[in-house]
Formats: sequence, C-alpha cells, structure tokens
Amino acid sequence: MFNRDKLIKLMDERRLNLTDVSKLCGIAYSTLRDLYTGKNKNPLANTLKKMAKGFEVEADYFIDLESIDDNIEENMEEIFELVKNASPKKREKILKMIRLFEEEDVK
Repeated sequence: MFNRDKLIKLMDERRLNLTDVSKLCGIAYSTLRDLYTGKNKNPLANTLKKMAKGFEVEADYFIDLESIDDNIEENMEEIFELVKNASPKKREKILKMIRLFEEEDVK
C-alpha cells in the first residue's frame, strides 16, 4: 500500500507544496492531492516511477512493504481475484507493473 507519510516527509524536508511536486515529478496535481490526502492508496506504477525519479529515490520507497509482508496471503488472494476477473488488456497492465518492480530489484 502507498505510504503517504513518506511523501509528506519528503515534501516537508524539501519545503515543497503539491504544485511544486506536480512540476518536479510531471504528475497531475489532482493525482498528487489524492495521494497526499489518502483518497488514493494505490497509485499506478507509472506514477510511482515518476515520483521516484523526481525525488531521486527508489521506486518502492513509497510502498509500505511491511503491510504487504504482514498481509501477504490476503494480498495474494486479492491479486489472484483481480487478475482472474480482468480483461486480457488489464492483465497485461498488471504484468507490466509486476515486471517494473522486478526490474527495480535487479538494479
């Protein structure tokens, strides 16, 4: 799950507001606002990639890995259901996102 506290921390450390971050990362203001307020807890992989590049951190920096580990069984069931019910086009998008994180692990 997305860890908005890490976004807030980086913004505070660098004295940036949402408009600044939007420009820095090339992400729509509304997307950032939703992440910042917690309305969106599952950003797209491309959004995470842009944020990581803008802030010069690893792509998984914004992901709360502990919550994933704690709920791995539940997460796997949810992933399986999403993939099972997805259209072929959406399945390919899911696979691309997984591959993005695999590439980050290799680097």
